[in-house]
Amino acid sequence: MLTRFKDALVYPRRVIRYRKDAMWKVLLYIAFFALLLTTRTIISTIKYDGLSYQYKEHIKENVTPLASSCEIVESDLNCDEQINTKLYEETFFEFHINSNNTLDTSYYSGMYNFVFHQDTFNIIFSGVSVKTYKISELPEEFHNIDFDLMSENPDLFYNQFFDGVDQFVVSYKTFWAPIILVFDFLSSVVLFLFFILLSSWFLKMRFKVLPFKEIFKMITYISTALYVILILDSLYQLNIFFVLILIFIAFRQTNALSLEIYRRLNKKKPKDSENNNV
Repeated sequence: MLTRFKDALVYPRRVIRYRKDAMWKVLLYIAFFALLLTTRTIISTIKYDGLSYQYKEHIKENVTPLASSCEIVESDLNCDEQINTKLYEETFFEFHINSNNTLDTSYYSGMYNFVFHQDTFNIIFSGVSVKTYKISELPEEFHNIDFDLMSENPDLFYNQFFDGVDQFVVSYKTFWAPIILVFDFLSSVVLFLFFILLSSWFLKMRFKVLPFKEIFKMITYISTALYVILILDSLYQLNIFFVLILIFIAFRQTNALSLEIYRRLNKKKPKDSENNNV
């Protein structure tokens, strides 16, 4: 793998030597760089200790105030009147306060819904209850909450509330972290495969005599520079002009390979010409 990495970056014409590689080696090469592309996500997930300051401020600005006075006292929700209010909404989830006698899950048709109801905290996905916790099982910050403080003393309320959210989310890191990492890894693989297949198709149109499988393998290796660019950009957020320069260099590698293929396919032409002249 190291030899192929070096040749792809320094001696692109040599990549043609690897067109007969076993497909599992080629796919492993793609998987290796896809894994490296997830490095930033891996680091962020390991270091994650709660919601970011910017996201907390965003939530504060978009929370809908309650129309009725509500509080959680000793892990039990109490309101002056029965309400079912959406406190906060994002694309993929919503947060609700429900003080009705019964919880109608079909009402929550969105993707993920987090609902405080009586003495429970419910996770509902598209109208189906996924998980129900007793509020007493949640971090102690949720055991006693006065929702009136959202307007009366927002700093006190949000400090307490976000401390509880952070503890709850971090406590389930072993569950959601692998899902995020696997999704990010698969997304990277799909991204690489899309580029490789597209580039292979264009090269196949130019050199129709070459088997597509061999072209696919060569493009996989010659795209190494592009993999490196994407990995560095994900880690360091490179300047756009620097990225464009690196992309230009990466395409020059592909062009060098194309010239080598063209040279090899046409190396017999001079001899044919000589025979015709005789």
